[in-house]
Amino acid sequence: MFKKVGLALLLGMVFSVAASAQTADVYWVNYFTNNKNPAAAGEYVYIINPGLQGAPITTSGAASSAGNICANIYVFDVAQELQECCSCMLTPNALLKLSVRTNLLSAPMTGSVPNSGVIKIVSSTAAGGCNAGTISAANIIPDLRAWGTHQQTVGSAGFATTESDFQAASLSPAEEGFLPIACEFASYLGSGKGVCGCGPLT
Repeated sequence: MFKKVGLALLLGMVFSVAASAQTADVYWVNYFTNNKNPAAAGEYVYIINPGLQGAPITTSGAASSAGNICANIYVFDVAQELQECCSCMLTPNALLKLSVRTNLLSAPMTGSVPNSGVIKIVSSTAAGGCNAGTISAANIIPDLRAWGTHQQTVGSAGFATTESDFQAASLSPAEEGFLPIACEFASYLGSGKGVCGCGPLT
């Protein structure tokens, strides 16, 4: 009996470690603010694929897609409503620059552009294409890095630009299931709204 219980506990610990390893370094969060204030400069998100998943070329010198990563982006307002989502592919060593106003919130699902809110990024493999509505434990992979600029209110009328890292967070099974479903609903119900744009690689 003791051996069976011990084995069960050991297997549980192994599966627990495996599950946590699959969701490590794949989920990042940041915020945006003063988005609607015309006196404030626009805010930006910078995303880098550091190339840890594979080289941009093969040993023969041909182009390779092995290191491509999808940045699955989900933009929420302060009422916790998903306003836009999209998935942008980054090749190894690529830098992607996105404007919060023109790329991430040009067509919010509710039709009302939020002034502030939350931006979430989940990274996944680019095999089979990038789609923020289809992320799962089977295709999420680590290693993207991201930063965001912010317009901080200074005094009564001024603004100062600051920058911060996207913060790593634990991707729970509930959040992993919620984000793609919310994105699919936003894309379907938005009738052309609710889908952000990747823009050109910088």
